[in-house]
Amino acid sequence: MDGFDVHAKGRTTLSRGRSRPVQRSPHRGRRLVTGVGDGVGVQGIFAGAEAVYVVLPSEGAPEGALAATMELLTREATELALELGAPVCLEPGASDARPRLELRGDPELAVPTLTLDHEAGVLIAGGADLDGAVEALSLLRTQRCTGQLHHEARPAVSVDAAIERLEREVAWTYPAFGLRGIDWSQLCAQFRGRVDRSDALPGLQRWIARLGDAHTRVRATDPVGQLAYTARVIDRTVRFMHVPADSPAAQAGVRTGDALLDIDVKDLWARTGAPEHLRPWLVGRLALAGPHGQPRTYRVQRADGTATSFTDTPGTASHEPPVSAVARDNGTGYLKIDNWQPGTADQIDDALHQLRACDQLLVDLRGNVGGSLVEAASFRDRFLDRPTTLGTIRFSTGDGQLSPPAPILGHPSERTRWHKRTRFLTDALTYSASEDAILGLRQLDHIDTAGARSGGGSGRARTIRLLDSIDLHVSTALTYDHDGQCIEGAGIHVDLPLDLPPDPAAWNLADHHW
Repeated sequence: MDGFDVHAKGRTTLSRGRSRPVQRSPHRGRRLVTGVGDGVGVQGIFAGAEAVYVVLPSEGAPEGALAATMELLTREATELALELGAPVCLEPGASDARPRLELRGDPELAVPTLTLDHEAGVLIAGGADLDGAVEALSLLRTQRCTGQLHHEARPAVSVDAAIERLEREVAWTYPAFGLRGIDWSQLCAQFRGRVDRSDALPGLQRWIARLGDAHTRVRATDPVGQLAYTARVIDRTVRFMHVPADSPAAQAGVRTGDALLDIDVKDLWARTGAPEHLRPWLVGRLALAGPHGQPRTYRVQRADGTATSFTDTPGTASHEPPVSAVARDNGTGYLKIDNWQPGTADQIDDALHQLRACDQLLVDLRGNVGGSLVEAASFRDRFLDRPTTLGTIRFSTGDGQLSPPAPILGHPSERTRWHKRTRFLTDALTYSASEDAILGLRQLDHIDTAGARSGGGSGRARTIRLLDSIDLHVSTALTYDHDGQCIEGAGIHVDLPLDLPPDPAAWNLADHHW
């Protein structure tokens, strides 16, 4: 059918992502993925090498996890090449090529480690499993900037040591000081004395929140669960914006506009960093979060002044499916994607098959704060019919500078594709990987956007362990759309500004003016 291409299901090939097309190396068919590695800023670890081989374990990890890791490294080859100082060549299985970066899973390793043997030309990123080895890659910037040969992702031994680590790692990593007009040394002088050594988390959060970046944050390592509700701060009060039908809150009589009680909004606001148009929504989201899997009771003041309460469990299954589809009677298909997680691609295949007879498609990404970059970028490729430059990306280099712009390329997906008219619905909570999912698509004749601009977060965050129960996440990149507009802080603007309600009533508003 016109505009609907069906392909065999399967993961996307290694030749797509933030890189130029794969070139065949003369060495046993290895795949060379070119990227930044020209010595900009602080020199890469293997600066001057023709290529660095990135070797994934040949055994000990599930096949699906290896494939997903290879896909991620391929899509992020530009950043990896910057840290290593040369183009990267991705290779599964054992290898004796040099120089090389090996990812190793070793159950004996208590923490992720990064060890460099310069003479042998071997850099080993190790962890108890593949996930731990991938986490060890966050130490690449630390290794490159310190020159030390061995690093372990261990918590600092004291709050003062954690503060020193935070100051150093943010200085090496954060890409938007110039963009936001921030003097980091001045900010450090202002906040380092305000951190309570007996309870460091609040002070560290207020400090990092001043960067205004939702990806750059300090958080407790204990898993935090979310609920399916949407809320935002209005006049210093957290108010519900969307209450799913049949949810515990709805059953307790909670409706849109009702106020969440027992929340110190001023404190939560000060501890939450985000662009200003996203911040009220993110604070509302955090107000409803809680320890994963632990029931929590919430008190609410209703519009008539009466109070009610409900109990719900953050992190449990959503009251709404992550991917849902409806074929409307007027020929418009409606596709809602709430998050990007492993398996999302299969669900989207099924949804597009269900909608195959529709003439046009509404894709609702409102409230989708991100998740798997691989899943989001794979979704984006479904709308392409040729290799397309979607935008550019620049990374911090470790010395306060930015790398030259590198193209963000998309290639037509091998999964089910959609080339009919499509309209994406976005809001301030359309963030992170969801912005990758739509980056550059507005330049296509069959694509437009409606609603409100997205949240404005490039991400590609590093994770640094600060204390036993506290981690630091720091953005590394600035992303630009195909017109050269920086996404960070500003978001992706819409073609059709609409004040869309957070329920199916939005369909009628958005399904016009095709």
